[in-house]
Amino acid sequence: MVCLITIIYPLHRDVSPPDSKHTCLRQWPESWRRPGFPKQTRFEGDIEELEVSGKIPSCINGTYFSIQTDHRYAPKYEHDVLFNGDGAVSAFRIFEEHVDRTRRYVQTDRFNAESDALRALFGRYRNPYTDGPSVRHLIRTAANTNIVFWRGVMLALKEDGPPFALDPVTLQTIGRYDFEGQVLSLTFSAHPKIDPVTSEIICFGYEAGGNGNDASRDIIVCTIGPDQTFD
Repeated sequence: MVCLITIIYPLHRDVSPPDSKHTCLRQWPESWRRPGFPKQTRFEGDIEELEVSGKIPSCINGTYFSIQTDHRYAPKYEHDVLFNGDGAVSAFRIFEEHVDRTRRYVQTDRFNAESDALRALFGRYRNPYTDGPSVRHLIRTAANTNIVFWRGVMLALKEDGPPFALDPVTLQTIGRYDFEGQVLSLTFSAHPKIDPVTSEIICFGYEAGGNGNDASRDIIVCTIGPDQTFD
């Protein structure tokens, strides 16, 4: 049994310099500080030579990728849900019994808008009517549910928005991915299936006819070939 250990102590409130224009700092909910509650790490960067408990078999060499939700800023509402957090992708690179880690946020429209404001601007989970007025025209997705590889890029996915492409080496965000302009829906399945024989990706998107949050009854179902052939 091998246990990879990364311990990152979170900052429980936002901190701005004394001369910052952002004077109203939102506190983290007290309920989020209780023992056993998953803490938000708010970490982005690289760590070399992780501490390993046990021994990694010498035959294991490669990269393990994972994605999780991680609020970068304290939520607008105290009783928000964890799944409303920003998507954060990690790459654990295992080689010769050593492990390095890279972690980057998925830079969605939502993430970039809140980074500029230094605070949360989007409201309750899947409720656009609680968003701030400055972001009501933006795609709400946090791209925090699943990752899949497609044609040399990594796609970060969440059901309520389009895919966002990442560089699988650096984990830097490339941008919104629409399969070369073929998928116009603002929603896309977080769990598409890839045919192991044909290498086609089979996917769907619900609420496909509107903005992804307006309870549209439209749905798109499609199959895309490895050469981007759309069906």
